[in-house]
Amino acid sequence: MTSPSARIFSGKIDFFEKKFLFEFIFISGYKAVSLFDGVAEAYIHTTLIKKWDLCPGHAILKAYEGNMSHLDGTEINYKYDSDTKSEGGMVSSLNHYQEMQAAFKDAYNV
Repeated sequence: MTSPSARIFSGKIDFFEKKFLFEFIFISGYKAVSLFDGVAEAYIHTTLIKKWDLCPGHAILKAYEGNMSHLDGTEINYKYDSDTKSEGGMVSSLNHYQEMQAAFKDAYNV
């Protein structure tokens, strides 16, 4: 199924011996919100992304005891003198961060 206005592609996949519904969404704000409204349990990004796309969602997740990090578990550095690009992938979750971070770290061999 495709939504042309939001560019959302969805389907089903077998992953980690479980069936998951997945969506490929090209709007980072929507991805973060989907963790709060029950649409998603994790938000992952495997390629380079600009930090300004991550920062608002990360701040909201932290306020609600969720987390966001690089796939390898290292914190994302938002300091003014750091690079504006975030490399190394990203994983976030509101309720299952530790489990998701470990699973995706292994899946992507980082």
